[in-house]
Amino acid sequence: MTSVSGCGSVSLITNRSTFLGSGLQHRAVFLKPWSSSSLQSRSMVVEAKTKTSSEDRIARHSRIRKKVNGTTERPRLCVFRSNKHLYVQVIDDTKMHTLASASTKQKPISEEFDYTSGPTIEVAKKVGEVIAKSCLEKGITKVAFDRGGYPYHGRIEALAAAAREHGLQIDEANGSAMMAEIIKGHPNLLLRLGVFFPKYSVNKHKGKRTIPPDDEHGGSAESSNNKKNRAANFMENLEARFQGDGGHVVNSVLQIIRMYTIEGNKSKNEAYHEVVALLQGHVDLIMEFGEYFSDKLSQPKYA
Repeated sequence: MTSVSGCGSVSLITNRSTFLGSGLQHRAVFLKPWSSSSLQSRSMVVEAKTKTSSEDRIARHSRIRKKVNGTTERPRLCVFRSNKHLYVQVIDDTKMHTLASASTKQKPISEEFDYTSGPTIEVAKKVGEVIAKSCLEKGITKVAFDRGGYPYHGRIEALAAAAREHGLQIDEANGSAMMAEIIKGHPNLLLRLGVFFPKYSVNKHKGKRTIPPDDEHGGSAESSNNKKNRAANFMENLEARFQGDGGHVVNSVLQIIRMYTIEGNKSKNEAYHEVVALLQGHVDLIMEFGEYFSDKLSQPKYA
């Protein structure tokens, strides 16, 4: 027996019966009115638990692992870092087998660098080089990147970049790759949308480009790394939140951005409100998108 505010006590009576050979339960609910002498005011206390950065990272990694799965043809490159060391493994999840590994504990790396205060960007680049060479020696040319829930910047970004430079193809089948395909052949749009998709950029030595002076000389008040971090987290949160709908929401968001930036079929306000409509009920994602949209896409178009 339990109680409901304003109603009195509630009695639950459960009976079992059979229907087509299956046992079913039927519950009858009887409400008894409160007596005037038993009415009293009650309060409810709701406590919110603040997650630590470590718990947030573990949650992000759990979402990523639902999407990233290593195979024999394209194993998973998994990264883990601590304050003192950096580890990377290449894993075939279908066979539960580690194909290659590298870490700052290995002598070729530990003897070459002095990182008593922790692995630096240069150390991360060396780890990326070592794992790339190890993979290529074993005939592994393509991997799926599992960054372990860590933001894509700093040592994580340096490791991945070094692995690419030494011939290892890193497949990141996500919204960034989809958007890169959508705006292929439009290098200036890549520059304008860099805050959304930091992993895809244009080499400034390839072709002409004209960008605002503040962007060229790093005049933005917000650091590039912070922008990349926020953008990567937004795309990750968007994909994780809607991973059960077959990619409908993510694809729709990318299509709206395409229609605004490339085709010119939508105004800024139309694009913004259509994306917000897709994200109804997800206030955190709407706020994230609003920050990026007003920060970057509201800038004047340039050639």
